[in-house]
Amino acid sequence: MNALIDRLVRAEWGRRIYRILPQQVLDRLPEPDLRGMAGDHGGMIRGWGIEFGTLRRLVSRDPLYRKARRAEGGRSVLTELRRINLFLLIRFYFRDLQSKDIAELGVYRGGNVFFMATLLDELYPGAKVYAFDTYTGMPETKRGIDLHVAGDFGDSSLEEIMQSAADRGIKNIEFVKGDVRDTLATFDAPIALGHIDLDIYEPIAFAQNVIWKCLVPNGYLVYDDATTSSCLGATRAVEDFLVQHRIHSDQIYPHFVFHKTT
Repeated sequence: MNALIDRLVRAEWGRRIYRILPQQVLDRLPEPDLRGMAGDHGGMIRGWGIEFGTLRRLVSRDPLYRKARRAEGGRSVLTELRRINLFLLIRFYFRDLQSKDIAELGVYRGGNVFFMATLLDELYPGAKVYAFDTYTGMPETKRGIDLHVAGDFGDSSLEEIMQSAADRGIKNIEFVKGDVRDTLATFDAPIALGHIDLDIYEPIAFAQNVIWKCLVPNGYLVYDDATTSSCLGATRAVEDFLVQHRIHSDQIYPHFVFHKTT
């Protein structure tokens, strides 16, 4: 029955079935047959498990995931599969990192920040999320490469987001208001994960280099929309980053992930 449900959901049918299945704690990741591949292939395990394996169902049944998903409360435009991958990274790959803090770049209405802050509070008490955004919409964009324009996603308010966090009892978020090209200029806190959801070229081109320096050894840099058709500016920024740093992706599905190995 589980295999049938997985096939149905992979075919985009019956996604809501997962919500009615009984809770089941996901205490370890499945171990697929790596067929002799050498090295650390955590990204392949996550990506393959989400796209072709059982991870969608297993994560969706996990009580902590469901709790964090309720905290998100429909306030995020992040896709479910990308949220599942963030859950896997935070749950299973933070344990031995020197820092457990997260930087979220591009907050919009705060849903994904609430999601990740809830996970940190349960798994790593004392860790927090730095939430960077203008909180007034996008700044000026790069004509000819960015589809978005200044003011997009401006239907949010820092005061309302902070009140929503308080209503949920979430206290481990540090809100940072302003253009990331200004607010990140002096940021140097060690972080385990940087999640970039800025959509447009110039803020990403600046921010990704700062975040990469702030990542602790074995930390993760994740892009929400660099493979989204409307965000070619984000794609170009990532391409420039790869050329500059000469690194390879750890994961490409459901989003770009880069692992800062030693």
